[in-house]
Amino acid sequence: MAEQTENKAAAGGFAPLKIPLFAVLWGATVLGNVGSFMRDVASSWLITDLSSNPSAVALMQTAATLPVFLLAIPAGVLSDILDRRRFLIFVQILLACVSGSLLLLSQTGALTVEYLLALTFVGGIGAALMGPTWQAIVPELVPRGELKNAVALNSLGINIARSIGPGGGAAGTGARRFPSEFGAVRKRRDNGPGF
Repeated sequence: MAEQTENKAAAGGFAPLKIPLFAVLWGATVLGNVGSFMRDVASSWLITDLSSNPSAVALMQTAATLPVFLLAIPAGVLSDILDRRRFLIFVQILLACVSGSLLLLSQTGALTVEYLLALTFVGGIGAALMGPTWQAIVPELVPRGELKNAVALNSLGINIARSIGPGGGAAGTGARRFPSEFGAVRKRRDNGPGF
């Protein structure tokens, strides 16, 4: 009897993944978060290649985290006002444009400290907008009885991404052969204004 209860509980924890729309969005979110964590590590490493100024590293962290600090509450309000599906699509397009721009600038050798900081800031805006919206849309995707399991799976997905993403970004950036989310990182010093 106890074994049957354990099996039911174990299957129950993953039950939301049997809902096709939730499973697809959950998988895409996990993959997107892995890529974001890879980009964060690669960007932090790249800033040290672009500038020898220690302030650049601090500015990099500020550019990545300040949008979340400033926009967390407004993003929650927006997710309640706007069509969540369309808003998530918009945010994903924004993040894809950031990654594409980083790839293009990196591959052409045109990436500067200023561009990297600006694009990191815009990526942070996307992250700040996506978090509350994704959490608000989950109750629309799963039955009420599965909501706790869906929330737990979201936490699992974030932890999976936090475990895999930084290591993948570091391995790729360190190897200098593997294109990170935004392209192969090149060794280059750019001592532009202030950096």
